[in-house]
Amino acid sequence: MAGEESPRATFFNFLTPKNARQKGMLNCIMGEKKGEGVKTRARPLPRGNEGIAALCARHNTQDANALEGFAGKAGRAVIAALARQPLRVKNPRISPDEIDETILFTKIAFSERMVYDGGNRSGPVPAENREAKTMNFYTKEQVIALTPLWKGERFDDGRPKVSDAILERFRHIILEEAWDPMNMKYGYPKTYQMGLKRTHMQPEKEILVGRAYTCAMLPTRQDYNQVIMDYGTKMGFKAGQNQWVVDALQPGDVGVIDLFGKIKEGTFVGGNLAKAVAYNTKGGGLVVWGGIRDVGQIRELDELQIYYVDDDASGIRDVTLSTVNGPVRVGDATCLPGDVVYATAQGVLFIPPHIAEEVVAEGEKTHFKDEFCFQRLDEGTYRIHEVHSVWRKDIFEDFLNWFKTAPSTKNFQYLTFEEDRERIEKWWAENSAAKNNGDYVVI
Repeated sequence: MAGEESPRATFFNFLTPKNARQKGMLNCIMGEKKGEGVKTRARPLPRGNEGIAALCARHNTQDANALEGFAGKAGRAVIAALARQPLRVKNPRISPDEIDETILFTKIAFSERMVYDGGNRSGPVPAENREAKTMNFYTKEQVIALTPLWKGERFDDGRPKVSDAILERFRHIILEEAWDPMNMKYGYPKTYQMGLKRTHMQPEKEILVGRAYTCAMLPTRQDYNQVIMDYGTKMGFKAGQNQWVVDALQPGDVGVIDLFGKIKEGTFVGGNLAKAVAYNTKGGGLVVWGGIRDVGQIRELDELQIYYVDDDASGIRDVTLSTVNGPVRVGDATCLPGDVVYATAQGVLFIPPHIAEEVVAEGEKTHFKDEFCFQRLDEGTYRIHEVHSVWRKDIFEDFLNWFKTAPSTKNFQYLTFEEDRERIEKWWAENSAAKNNGDYVVI
């Protein structure tokens, strides 16, 4: 590609398939019948039309100006990428550095971000080919608009990408230690749902942490379901609509599924699809506000956890996808794409990504405060009303000294407690009567 001329002068012959995979992909993109080839041609561009690409020779025209009408975003994005120029489209589907032609073929296929990989598939998608088939009813721009407070890295579909390091930290606290700051400090009470079952009961498999990939389904209405099925057929999706979602999951994802609480004939996955979830997410899982089936088989899978309302022997039917990568409801909780999903035996918590690091830090501090209290109570140093309240300054200083030397805190010395100090000093300054009377306020 480096030897090609600038798009200011020439259309690149970029749609010439180099192998069978690309040929099949291109035929699918352009709507050609199976077995028919697709040809392209290079043609000079007049000044003022740079960056416009002809999608194929079937748009046979000698008027380069007319090509703009059917080149579309995909064609312009490809030309800009090949020339290593900034993309001039509002919603590009490729980055300027992605020059590999096979990637280009798969990524420019459909602006709706649903991509067909040119062949049938009956098993899990290898991680390295995951971008060959993704789905996003919400566009990248819409997902970004839903999560404007997140300023960090994002996935190609627009979801916030909280770091693996922060996700791992959540595994070392309990749910209440995350819930308290979420609710009382940051004001997110409608992000918690209790009472779900889980497939794996072992303590070491209890905790499920990952980034939310959301979908919602509705009771089937014939005309609307036909629209969605036609859309899926156009994009090359096979089998049931629940499988479209499973295929789109990536490593570290937790599928958050709003099945409006349906159990009978609302079983989002069974054994085979659960295996695909495990393979695609690499240790993630699902939160299903609805049913699952084949629980006996699923419990034999070591590499995932699923939280769900109940199970039933029936297969899924009479439901239709309504939302993918948009806001969804799980009981009394709202989940957005990219939320940190934190699920334990006590319930499921959806943590907005822009406060995830602060929430886990608050949880870690609470965890070690409780550990300190347990130890001092065992030792008889303090009575319960002294440590289950606003601490006296001497107790707080005792904690700080303990935190510096306790074996369990060795890897957590990045935590700071200045905010806690200020809160304690302020409380005692404003409650001198309580100090004089030896009163305590339970927190």
